Amino acid sequence: AAWAQGVPATPNKPAKSTSPSAVTKKPAPVPEAPPAPGTMLTKEDLRVCLKDKDDILAQRARLEKDQAASQAERDQILAQTQILKDAMSTLDRTAPGVLDAHDAKVDAHEKRIDAWNQAHRQMLSTIEALNKKQAQWTTDCGEKRYREEDELAIRSGK
Repeated sequence: AAWAQGVPATPNKPAKSTSPSAVTKKPAPVPEAPPAPGTMLTKEDLRVCLKDKDDILAQRARLEKDQAASQAERDQILAQTQILKDAMSTLDRTAPGVLDAHDAKVDAHEKRIDAWNQAHRQMLSTIEALNKKQAQWTTDCGEKRYREEDELAIRSGK
């Protein structure tokens, strides 16, 4: 597709330079910038960041379990939907009460679907909130430096 948009089939090669300095010259190393003010976490900030990270990971683990349960429920709902459709085609419509019994099963199934849809919307909302919390943590904590000895002290309970 890119070729049809005017990109040549073979990329243009840069012209070869005959100058010896062009061949041997290397870029100057970029000096490491000193940490900007406020980018180093204090020990207390690091403590909060580590706790928040643990909370995020725990909540994500719970959500993964909830998602698996929700998927299993969805699969059961789809299977039951097919069973009800198949049953409808084989019903003896002349027998008294058969349609009413089937309609009651369909009504109960629709309530189950409505409950699943509501729970699924809530789960999506929770996932979105967790993703925002994760992004905020990345900005507040994940992109900041800290002292390794502070982390070791916090993890050892000090």
